[in-house]
Amino acid sequence: MEKIKVLNLYACLGGNRYKWDEVAKNANIELEVTAVELDPFAAKLYQERFPNDTVIVGDAHQYLLDNYKDFGFIWSSPPCPTHSRFNISMKNTRKMQYADMKLYQEIILLENFYEGKYCIENVIPYYKPLIPAQKVGRHLFWSNFKIPAIKTHDAKIR
Repeated sequence: MEKIKVLNLYACLGGNRYKWDEVAKNANIELEVTAVELDPFAAKLYQERFPNDTVIVGDAHQYLLDNYKDFGFIWSSPPCPTHSRFNISMKNTRKMQYADMKLYQEIILLENFYEGKYCIENVIPYYKPLIPAQKVGRHLFWSNFKIPAIKTHDAKIR
């Protein structure tokens, strides 16, 4: 059985993590997951849900920069509020913020220096994406492999 070290960045409660073990088992792969989450309470809840994962409370963006070479697969889902189309509807009612460029910093780092497989997920932004991505449903994926369509009941989301 192949063993893959996985880095799960911005892990929050682990919503993206639920099906990983099932998929890995079907592919005869064993996962060794390290999750990074800034919020200690969210990290505690993640650890309760996934007791076999290593959970690190810290800055996911910096952790990636310091440790990307140590993993065979990297999943990153940076915070999306500054990229969300919701900003357009709120432009006259709240103070605007710059789009958080950590998203693009991570894409550039992994595209150019990382040798394993990776996937960075975020919402479809209110602006034209600065780096082309794969669209699936309401999300964009920057990855060095093809992201499959999502099958929900009889519908196929692309």
